[in-house]
Amino acid sequence: MPSSFEQIADALIAALNDDPVTNFGVDFTAERSYAEWLIPLKVADASRLRVDIVPESYPTFTLASRGNPAAATPVRGCVRREVKSRIVMRQRLVAAESDDDGAGRFNQDVDVLAAALEEMALLLTEYTLPTYETATWVSTEIFTLAVGEHLREHSQYTGVIDVTYEVVN
Repeated sequence: MPSSFEQIADALIAALNDDPVTNFGVDFTAERSYAEWLIPLKVADASRLRVDIVPESYPTFTLASRGNPAAATPVRGCVRREVKSRIVMRQRLVAAESDDDGAGRFNQDVDVLAAALEEMALLLTEYTLPTYETATWVSTEIFTLAVGEHLREHSQYTGVIDVTYEVVN
């Protein structure tokens, strides 16, 4: 049986790739990855927008106990765990030759990508995963709208959303 990480990641991929309502204004295919998202993309990846679903944290296991975390005996005997996934949007940006080397040279591109990231975050807020309905949405957070170091040093947009679901067994 696949782990809860895999099931949630695959459900997020399906939600982002198959959403009939919006395409977020950008062309991409979400993929599950264990990529080191803090490492800049290679130049060969420059032409496409990457959206990686990265399992971020190992679940914390607790026993359900009538709201008293100190109680030794579980009431229902179920195990709850929160599983956080990180959605990472990355793309190398190419400045026109006439652009200067100033910090604002990618503003228009970053605006489009940041808006798409925000739309994704809004979609995933209070979102029930159609392929993993027993997972309950807990939180959605835009971890970073744009990593400044990646923009300055690598001409790369990197935006990150953290989405947490609770799984009860």
